[in-house]
Amino acid sequence: MRLAHKESLGLSQFSILVNKGYANTFSLCVHNALNIFTRLLDMLLNELEVRLYLTRIGVEHSFKQCELPSLERLTDLHRAHLTKIPFENLSIVLQQPMGFGKQYAFEKIVGENRGGFCYELNYSFYLLLTSLRFNVKLISAQVFNRDKNTFGKPFDHLALLVDLSGSQYLVDVGFGDSFTVPISIAGRSYRETDGEYQVTRENKCHYLYQRKPGETWQPLYKFELIAQPIEAFERMSNYHQTNCESTFTQKSVCTRLTEQGRVTLSNGKLIRNEQGERVEIPVNKESQIRHVLSSEFDLYFSESVSLQALLISE
Repeated sequence: MRLAHKESLGLSQFSILVNKGYANTFSLCVHNALNIFTRLLDMLLNELEVRLYLTRIGVEHSFKQCELPSLERLTDLHRAHLTKIPFENLSIVLQQPMGFGKQYAFEKIVGENRGGFCYELNYSFYLLLTSLRFNVKLISAQVFNRDKNTFGKPFDHLALLVDLSGSQYLVDVGFGDSFTVPISIAGRSYRETDGEYQVTRENKCHYLYQRKPGETWQPLYKFELIAQPIEAFERMSNYHQTNCESTFTQKSVCTRLTEQGRVTLSNGKLIRNEQGERVEIPVNKESQIRHVLSSEFDLYFSESVSLQALLISE
């Protein structure tokens, strides 16, 4: 019956139907391939953008894009990022419009010479590392709240996981005052000027711990190793920008790593933690805020933008 049906259609008509079937399958394959290719392009910076980014973190002359990924190279990029680009929530406190995604993050961090929080800093660093051929993925973390003795919601924090020849490293340039070098998730302890850091595995989760001098180990956040798309973080990014229970809406902070320690501007105070000493200097005027932002953080705001909200003390 099938042969008779084929003969009744005629060989030419039968061929057309078969070709249409192949064409539909081929079209679907092409469509899926284009989607994958488009997504890969969204994960990459072009050559000019990479050069601009490396210039932004002050390593444009010491890095060649053709170099192979290595732990030494990753460490240098990590420290340069923390030194040059501040962790800050000024746009949130000043109630400035904020976006989300590749173009927004790159334009703010590199184009506008600003800092940001984890969804901006770690995502833009992810774009740079991916473009430099590092095997890196976005991962979800949940920050530990000492006051409530509990962890935040999934996607509460965006961190990075880098694989180097089978060894995995936690990378984070968007957590403020924290570790300065990539941390192996295999359990090794890392000593820094402000204490020690270590990643441990408990059940199905990994935990980042910190031990300050004279204190016991305390959790900073827990995280999973599952790769996540950037879109998965958008809801929590919006939450931290707008919800009154988020720490980002409760006080202003702008902080970066220095050669001697750390400098921070928070709620009308300039705080220096350098060489084991802490010094606090009141910042009482808007003109002083502008001077501190430009001289300490290389951040500049138009005179038309009021910075009064940054003077509010705790």
